[in-house]
Amino acid sequence: MVATSGSDDLMVVTYRGMSIRFNESEVREVGRDSTGVRGIKLRGDDKAIALDVVRAGADLFLVTDTGFGKRVKTERFNRQGRGGQGVRAIKLSAARGFVVASFMVALDDELMLASSGGVLIRTPVREVSSQGRDATGVRVMNLDEGHTVATAAAVPADLED
Repeated sequence: MVATSGSDDLMVVTYRGMSIRFNESEVREVGRDSTGVRGIKLRGDDKAIALDVVRAGADLFLVTDTGFGKRVKTERFNRQGRGGQGVRAIKLSAARGFVVASFMVALDDELMLASSGGVLIRTPVREVSSQGRDATGVRVMNLDEGHTVATAAAVPADLED
């Protein structure tokens, strides 16, 4: 969990590869029993899968269930009003699957990816190329037949060893 300053930008990413960046000042405080506020307008069967604080110098990292991933500079996402449809963060196809994880990373961080078959890998973020919003990504994890990427996370450089 990351604390915010009250004026940070937030990024929401969906299962179908859409994203929206908005300032947290647009999110009003609500009580515990409230239903909250809309971050992104979802189309069809899409669902929000990630919310993160945009950090200076960090990139957005996306991972699909078929083992593809990419790094995108946060500057490529313009700030919008909360509750819109957002913009495409990754171009998806049947071969690329759907987004299962999304988070902010720094170049010195490492990635941890786990498959549905129990395979766990750790790789440096800097080995994954930075791409545009409309790119499809590169292979970040080889998967056995019938397996998918179950989850992924960033390991901050300051947590090493």
